[in-house]
Amino acid sequence: MHIRPETSVDSLPDETAARFLSLASHDLRGPLATVRSYASLLASPRFALEPRVHAAVEVMLRNVDRALGSWELLAEAWRLDVGGLTLDLREEDLLPHLHASAASAGQVARGRSVRLEISLPPELPRARVDLDRLQLVLSGAWAHVLARTRPGATAGLTARAEHEGCALSFWDSGPPLTPDGEAHAFDLRWQALREQELGPGFRMALAGKLVQAHRGEASVGSLNGRTLFRLLLPAAR
Repeated sequence: MHIRPETSVDSLPDETAARFLSLASHDLRGPLATVRSYASLLASPRFALEPRVHAAVEVMLRNVDRALGSWELLAEAWRLDVGGLTLDLREEDLLPHLHASAASAGQVARGRSVRLEISLPPELPRARVDLDRLQLVLSGAWAHVLARTRPGATAGLTARAEHEGCALSFWDSGPPLTPDGEAHAFDLRWQALREQELGPGFRMALAGKLVQAHRGEASVGSLNGRTLFRLLLPAAR
């Protein structure tokens, strides 16, 4: 099922901007994907490259992957901004996706000497979600709480069923948010300008906006010295 997030009359899609985004996406992603394909081929065991050349190819691959990832974040933010986001909603069990995202976050956390605490119930209500966007939500939320957590400290995820749906609370034990930071936790432009990049704060803001596009809720608060980012995905009806 394909739907657009609910919009007001004043926020109907800007068709010119949406078309421009489509053209820009094609012109940018195509060349980058080609460069990545050839760089990946050169890095394969089929070619006995000198160590220095092989290292250069690996740097090329990392930077192309970063550029592709940044473009996808920017494109999603732009789609939201012009009202051009279309969701492919399917009824899904969220638990396998939450477990998979926690496993990926665990690998990053170990590399940063951060402890993870994961609390997932045996069952959750099924939700209607766009799986590609769900992955952006989960990866963005994890990126933010891990970036805010110092080595040796703890971050985590708690999920529970609520009357409205599935409540996901990503939390960290980093410094408390400033009043401005809390007020703009899900403000894409504010986060991008503050960080001067599409960094963890921007990714969390995008996660919140995508949850809202699913007609869910995004909020932030604090409890017992932890900062909690609460994302509520509506249950399937």
